[in-house]
Amino acid sequence: MTKIAQQELMAELTKVPAIKSKKTAVAMLEQSVELKEKAEALMEKHGIQHMLDTADNMKKQATEYCITNKVEQLDIKGGYGKLIESAQERILVGTKADMPDDPPKGLKPLRSLVTKEVWMRITKRVPDVEAIEEAISEGELTVDEIQPAYYERMRKPYMRVFRNSDG
Repeated sequence: MTKIAQQELMAELTKVPAIKSKKTAVAMLEQSVELKEKAEALMEKHGIQHMLDTADNMKKQATEYCITNKVEQLDIKGGYGKLIESAQERILVGTKADMPDDPPKGLKPLRSLVTKEVWMRITKRVPDVEAIEEAISEGELTVDEIQPAYYERMRKPYMRVFRNSDG
Protein backbone atom coordinates (compact mmCIF):
# COMPACT_ATOMS: atom_id res chain seq x y z
CA MET A 1 0.00 0.00 0.00
CA THR A 2 1.42 3.37 -0.97
CA LYS A 3 1.89 6.13 1.55
CA ILE A 4 -0.85 8.19 -0.12
CA ALA A 5 -3.24 5.22 -0.01
CA GLN A 6 -2.42 4.72 3.69
CA GLN A 7 -3.11 8.39 4.39
CA GLU A 8 -6.42 8.22 2.51
CA LEU A 9 -7.41 5.06 4.41
CA MET A 10 -6.56 6.69 7.75
CA ALA A 11 -8.55 9.79 6.80
CA GLU A 12 -11.52 7.59 5.91
CA LEU A 13 -11.24 5.58 9.14
CA THR A 14 -11.25 8.72 11.26
CA LYS A 15 -14.51 9.95 9.71
CA VAL A 16 -17.12 8.75 12.17
CA PRO A 17 -20.74 9.43 11.19
CA ALA A 18 -23.24 10.69 13.75
CA ILE A 19 -24.98 7.79 15.45
CA LYS A 20 -28.73 7.92 15.14
CA SER A 21 -29.81 4.43 16.26
CA LYS A 22 -28.97 1.77 18.83
CA LYS A 23 -28.12 -0.65 15.99
CA THR A 24 -25.54 1.81 14.64
CA ALA A 25 -24.18 2.43 18.15
CA VAL A 26 -23.69 -1.33 18.65
CA ALA A 27 -21.97 -1.64 15.26
CA MET A 28 -19.68 1.33 16.02
CA LEU A 29 -18.73 -0.04 19.43
CA GLU A 30 -17.99 -3.46 17.94
CA GLN A 31 -15.84 -1.86 15.22
CA SER A 32 -14.08 0.23 17.86
CA VAL A 33 -13.17 -2.89 19.84
CA GLU A 34 -12.02 -4.72 16.70
CA LEU A 35 -9.85 -1.79 15.57
CA LYS A 36 -8.25 -1.50 18.99
CA GLU A 37 -7.54 -5.24 19.10
CA LYS A 38 -6.02 -5.14 15.60
CA ALA A 39 -3.83 -2.17 16.55
CA GLU A 40 -2.68 -3.91 19.73
CA ALA A 41 -1.91 -7.10 17.77
CA LEU A 42 0.15 -5.12 15.23
CA MET A 43 1.99 -3.33 18.03
CA GLU A 44 2.78 -6.69 19.63
CA LYS A 45 3.77 -8.35 16.34
CA HIS A 46 6.14 -5.56 15.35
CA GLY A 47 7.48 -4.84 18.83
CA ILE A 48 6.15 -1.27 18.81
CA GLN A 49 5.30 -1.18 22.53
CA HIS A 50 8.82 -2.41 23.34
CA MET A 51 10.22 0.33 21.09
CA LEU A 52 8.07 2.97 22.81
CA ASP A 53 9.09 1.70 26.26
CA THR A 54 12.75 1.73 25.25
CA ALA A 55 12.42 5.27 23.86
CA ASP A 56 10.80 6.43 27.12
CA ASN A 57 13.57 4.82 29.15
CA MET A 58 16.26 6.45 27.01
CA LYS A 59 14.58 9.86 27.40
CA LYS A 60 14.36 9.37 31.18
CA GLN A 61 18.07 8.55 31.34
CA ALA A 62 18.96 11.63 29.27
CA THR A 63 16.75 13.73 31.55
CA GLU A 64 18.42 12.34 34.68
CA TYR A 65 21.84 13.09 33.17
CA CYS A 66 20.81 16.69 32.53
CA ILE A 67 19.40 17.11 36.04
CA THR A 68 22.47 15.58 37.70
CA ASN A 69 24.97 17.52 35.57
CA LYS A 70 23.00 20.79 35.41
CA VAL A 71 22.73 20.66 31.61
CA GLU A 72 19.82 22.78 30.39
CA GLN A 73 19.79 21.76 26.72
CA LEU A 74 20.93 18.91 24.49
CA ASP A 75 21.27 19.66 20.78
CA ILE A 76 20.12 16.76 18.60
CA LYS A 77 19.67 16.21 14.87
CA GLY A 78 16.77 18.35 13.74
CA GLY A 79 16.16 20.07 17.06
CA TYR A 80 17.03 20.04 20.73
CA GLY A 81 15.90 18.75 24.08
CA LYS A 82 15.37 21.37 26.77
CA LEU A 83 15.14 20.60 30.47
CA ILE A 84 11.90 22.18 31.66
CA GLU A 85 11.48 22.92 35.34
CA SER A 86 8.12 23.97 36.70
CA ALA A 87 6.25 23.95 39.97
CA GLN A 88 4.07 20.90 40.56
CA GLU A 89 1.65 22.93 42.63
CA ARG A 90 1.57 26.26 44.37
CA ILE A 91 0.95 26.12 48.08
CA LEU A 92 0.01 29.06 50.23
CA VAL A 93 0.85 28.36 53.86
CA GLY A 94 -1.96 29.80 55.95
CA THR A 95 -0.97 28.96 59.52
CA LYS A 96 1.86 27.31 61.46
CA ALA A 97 -0.12 24.06 61.33
CA ASP A 98 0.10 24.18 57.52
CA MET A 99 3.91 24.40 57.47
CA PRO A 100 5.60 21.49 55.65
CA ASP A 101 7.98 19.21 57.55
CA ASP A 102 10.99 20.55 55.63
CA PRO A 103 10.07 24.15 54.72
CA PRO A 104 12.06 26.17 52.18
CA LYS A 105 14.26 28.85 53.72
CA GLY A 106 12.30 31.98 54.62
CA LEU A 107 8.83 30.37 54.41
CA LYS A 108 6.37 31.95 56.86
CA PRO A 109 2.67 31.39 57.47
CA LEU A 110 0.43 33.99 55.87
CA ARG A 111 -1.34 34.49 59.23
CA SER A 112 1.90 35.86 60.71
CA LEU A 113 2.30 38.37 57.87
CA VAL A 114 -1.12 40.07 57.89
CA THR A 115 -3.36 41.79 60.42
CA LYS A 116 -6.35 40.01 61.94
CA GLU A 117 -8.72 42.19 59.90
CA VAL A 118 -6.96 41.30 56.66
CA TRP A 119 -6.83 37.62 57.69
CA MET A 120 -10.60 37.57 58.26
CA ARG A 121 -11.18 39.24 54.88
CA ILE A 122 -8.89 36.95 52.83
CA THR A 123 -9.80 33.62 54.42
CA LYS A 124 -13.07 31.78 54.84
CA ARG A 125 -14.28 28.88 56.88
CA VAL A 126 -15.13 25.75 54.93
CA PRO A 127 -16.73 22.52 56.14
CA ASP A 128 -14.21 20.12 57.70
CA VAL A 129 -15.29 16.56 56.86
CA GLU A 130 -13.26 15.02 59.69
CA ALA A 131 -14.74 17.42 62.26
CA ILE A 132 -18.25 16.72 60.93
CA GLU A 133 -17.71 12.96 61.19
CA GLU A 134 -16.39 13.43 64.73
CA ALA A 135 -19.45 15.53 65.71
CA ILE A 136 -21.74 12.82 64.28
CA SER A 137 -19.92 10.06 66.17
CA GLU A 138 -20.21 12.10 69.39
CA GLY A 139 -23.95 12.58 68.83
CA GLU A 140 -23.68 16.35 68.40
CA LEU A 141 -25.05 16.08 64.83
CA THR A 142 -26.96 13.46 62.85
CA VAL A 143 -26.53 12.44 59.24
CA ASP A 144 -30.18 13.37 58.62
CA GLU A 145 -29.57 16.91 59.91
CA ILE A 146 -26.70 17.58 57.51
CA GLN A 147 -28.01 15.59 54.52
CA PRO A 148 -29.56 18.68 52.84
CA ALA A 149 -26.05 20.19 52.63
CA TYR A 150 -24.60 17.17 50.78
CA TYR A 151 -24.63 16.31 47.10
CA GLU A 152 -22.48 14.42 44.60
CA ARG A 153 -21.32 15.98 41.35
CA MET A 154 -21.37 13.21 38.77
CA ARG A 155 -18.67 12.69 36.17
CA LYS A 156 -19.55 12.46 32.50
CA PRO A 157 -20.58 8.85 31.75
CA TYR A 158 -18.18 6.79 29.66
CA MET A 159 -18.36 3.44 27.90
CA ARG A 160 -16.46 0.51 29.39
CA VAL A 161 -16.23 -2.57 27.18
CA PHE A 162 -16.34 -6.02 28.74
CA ARG A 163 -15.40 -9.02 26.62
CA ASN A 164 -17.11 -12.40 26.96
CA SER A 165 -14.79 -15.21 27.97
CA ASP A 166 -15.53 -16.98 24.65
CA GLY A 167 -14.13 -14.03 22.70
